[in-house]
This record gives sequence, structure tokens and C-alpha cells, in this order.
Amino acid sequence: MIATVLAHIPLAMLPWLFPANPPECQLDILSPTASEERTLSAFHAQVHAYVVMHRLIARSMPGAEVFDDEDSFFTDELRQALVAARPGARPGGFFTPRVADVFRERIDHALAYAGGSAIPFRRDIFQDGARATVNQPLPVLPDPAEWATILAVLPDIPPELEYIVWGADLALVDVSANLVLDVLENALPAWPSAAPIYR
Repeated sequence: MIATVLAHIPLAMLPWLFPANPPECQLDILSPTASEERTLSAFHAQVHAYVVMHRLIARSMPGAEVFDDEDSFFTDELRQALVAARPGARPGGFFTPRVADVFRERIDHALAYAGGSAIPFRRDIFQDGARATVNQPLPVLPDPAEWATILAVLPDIPPELEYIVWGADLALVDVSANLVLDVLENALPAWPSAAPIYR
């Protein structure tokens, strides 16, 4: 009896009875620009939360003053306090997979436009093959102006932080503490030619 009734339901009514995509299962379709904005909004939220913590810790330190030498007492103490405040820090905390994709795409576009001229050939900052590592200092802080073409296409960040190109990697660094917060590996070619670069 039931089979007979179902057999006489007009086919045109089936979409009404069994919708292909119930409203609660439908996904938002974002344009590439909207998707990038959403991704960078999450990145900025992470950066903002870190900078708020940095400022609170820096203000709470007794006799906080920055000396002229690179490895000052304040820098060491601040770095130790920040590391203690983020014991679970790991690569990808700021440069999530989606953020990494956005950054690499922007860097690729900058390099494709400027070619090898966007990358300085001076590589003497690498001491004994040292790699940028999360929650560790860098042996030296290179001049960001050397990488201006690439860094100009990356999202703005507060003055406490800088993007540092280290080999083929891009590091997010707390400059006053000389502390690596995150590393985006292979963000750009390590030994480029003068020709335009494409991935």
C-alpha cells in the first residue's frame, strides 16, 4: 500500500520532500578577496593578543629600560618572561596553513614582479647554518630594509614585531626581546637568480 502511494508522487515534488542541501548544511562561498580578509583577520587577532601580553609583561618588569647593547639584561629578562608565558608555542601558531598560503602567494607575486632584484645576495648573517626557531633568539637581527620589496606586501604589524627573512624562511620576531614567535619555512627561494621567480 505504501509502495503504491509513493509510486504515484510526481517527480517534480521530490526536491521538496528531499532537498539536496538542507539550509543548515550549505556552505558560504567566499570570493578569494573575502577569504583572504577572513584569514588575515584571524592573523591580526593572534598578533594583537600577543602584543597585549608583551606590553603587560614589559610594564610589570622592575627597572625596565632598554640598553644600547644587543644582549641587554632587559632583553634577556623580557625574553625569558615571554617564553614562560607561552610554554606551548609551536610553529604554525601565527602562520597557520591558511595564513601561510596567503603570505606565500603575496611573496610570489612580489618576486614575480621584481625578479631576483628583490632579494639581496648578502648571506653572511647565517652563522654555522643556524635556523630561526620558535621561542629562541636570532644570532643577529638583519636590516629589514634589505627585504623591503617583499616585506611591503605583508600585512602591517605593531612596532614591537618585525618580519625577518632568514635564509629561505620568514620569521615573525619580537624585536625588543629578540624572540622568534613563528617561522614560515621556505617562504621564498634561498638562492634566487635574477630572472622572475615562480613557484
